[in-house]
Amino acid sequence: MADDVEMKWELVQCGTDKIDLWTGRLVRPFLSVHFVKVGMRLDGGYSLWFCPKGIGIDLPYSIHRYGTDRGKPMAQVERWARTHWRSIPRA
Repeated sequence: MADDVEMKWELVQCGTDKIDLWTGRLVRPFLSVHFVKVGMRLDGGYSLWFCPKGIGIDLPYSIHRYGTDRGKPMAQVERWARTHWRSIPRA
C-alpha cells in the first residue's frame, strides 16, 4: 500500500505574491486535510510544522528545523506519510 500513497504540495500565495511557504496533504489513497507546512526562515533555512490532526490554530503541532534544502523536510514527511497515512484525517 505504501506505493499507493501520494502527497501534493501547494505553494501559499499572499495576494499576488508567492511566498516560500508550502502546505502538504495526501491526494491518494484519499484526499486528506492539509497536515504539514514547510517554510523558509529569515536565516535561509527551512522549518517544518507538523500537524498530524490538520492545520488549525487550536490543534497540536511540532516544529522541526532544517538547513537550506527545502527538499529534505518534504521528503521526510512523504516517508512518514507512506507508513502512517491511515492516521491522517480525511478532508
